Amino acid sequence: MNESVLNALMQLFALIAHENNSNISVKGKQVVVSYLSQHIGDEHAKEYIKLFEDYFTFYKKELSDGGPSAIEMVDGSMVATQASKICSHITKSLHKTERIVVFLRLLEFINVDRIITIQEEHFVHIVAQCFNIGTKEFENIFQFVVSPFKNSISRNQLLIISDSEELQIEELEGLWVETNRPREDERKLIVRPNLQGSIFILKLDTINQFLLRYFGTGEVYVANKPIISGVTHIIDTGTIIKIPENEPIYFREIESQLFAHAGSNSIIFCAENLSFRFKGSLNGIKSFSFWEESGQVIGVMGGSGVGKSTLLNLLNGKIAPNSGRVLINGYDVHRERFRLEGVIGFVPQDDLLFEELTVYQNLYYNAKLSFSNFSEYKLRETVEHILRDFDLEDIRDLKVGDPLNKSISGGQRKRLNIALELMREPSVLMVDEPTSGLSSQDSVMVMELLKDQARKGKLVIANIHQPSSRIFKMLDKLWIFDKGGYPIYQGNPLDAIVYFKRMNTQVKCYRNRMSILW
Repeated sequence: MNESVLNALMQLFALIAHENNSNISVKGKQVVVSYLSQHIGDEHAKEYIKLFEDYFTFYKKELSDGGPSAIEMVDGSMVATQASKICSHITKSLHKTERIVVFLRLLEFINVDRIITIQEEHFVHIVAQCFNIGTKEFENIFQFVVSPFKNSISRNQLLIISDSEELQIEELEGLWVETNRPREDERKLIVRPNLQGSIFILKLDTINQFLLRYFGTGEVYVANKPIISGVTHIIDTGTIIKIPENEPIYFREIESQLFAHAGSNSIIFCAENLSFRFKGSLNGIKSFSFWEESGQVIGVMGGSGVGKSTLLNLLNGKIAPNSGRVLINGYDVHRERFRLEGVIGFVPQDDLLFEELTVYQNLYYNAKLSFSNFSEYKLRETVEHILRDFDLEDIRDLKVGDPLNKSISGGQRKRLNIALELMREPSVLMVDEPTSGLSSQDSVMVMELLKDQARKGKLVIANIHQPSSRIFKMLDKLWIFDKGGYPIYQGNPLDAIVYFKRMNTQVKCYRNRMSILW
């Protein structure tokens, strides 16, 4: 975050403090300190706190006096004019997620005394409009921060984590406002017996992220950091919520609750003692079993030649195993292929594009071959929908070209390859090395696209090399293979870091013992 943006933020906080028409409260100052410490560290926070206090003194003197600039009043408020100017600068410099974080802290700042005046509410409306926060999202965030127990947030947007299902219903039912909501709309609830309090999680549709507030007396850790009761947090992708003497709550569990699609068919994908070996070689896949359900992105990692691509070919039915079987909802992938037609999609590492055709033409002719029963109107509608979903509209009329004479970028080629396969709406999508050869930005875009597919109820399995920390956190599960095709880890990606650190310590320990013996 650059200096000019931080300067603007301190002005914004100071303006709100001025609207209170009083001195800066200790709690209000703590909100500003907390925000600065999180984004620039404690060392640099002090100078910006001093800047915040100077702006407050300035506004208290200048704006209270009125003066000639009163002609610039908007809705009768000079403060509104100043706030709009500051927010316009911030909007140009900050990503939407960052703007929502700022908006959250502003709400907490005005709500420290548990009283929100008409002027303060008008102020946050101005900020929300300048930050391009939609009306419904504004209402949800406002109620979540100001009064999470008494609100009209739709149940499909809100998840509650409590120590008991019965206790939760008993405690909250009387406080819940049921507005235009059918009674059969079930509460989204996760139970953790030793949680001393309640955790509220709100889904933000525009950025596909979540807000979290904890109310209680126990210890709760988010990303291994203790959280303070009543403070609003944004949950990063891949975050783990830990409660002492309890099972952790993985990001996948939260997503599955809040991104559940009514009427979507659940897929159970499993393998039993799956193994394969190439003739005349020890390479292949050693005994491997798993049980996974739809709505996940599973990453397959390991060194070159450990059998990652072989595994995908076993799972999609391209090659038959020496032993074991692969099942989708009870149907054998290799022996009952006719029952699973169209269920599995596969995107190979190499392009499957017609180089002389445009992006639109590649999609159109693929649709024509895949959907022979579609009318011309339906075909074109399907292609237009894919172009929008995969952010390919700007290059629709460009020729694809070959890898040496590119007309479109590597990231766009990869998205187009995935779009060709996803057009058929497979329930299971396998992608071989989706980020290889791409820039860091293109890699993130491709993985976000796959993550969106998982949120829509698909199961995505992808071989991946050297993921960045951001991409690594997008994975819901991780399978790691070692030389010779031995599976050495299955589980949550973040838990893998702890697991291998422990294993590393044990190996060193044994080596030290051996050196003594020898």
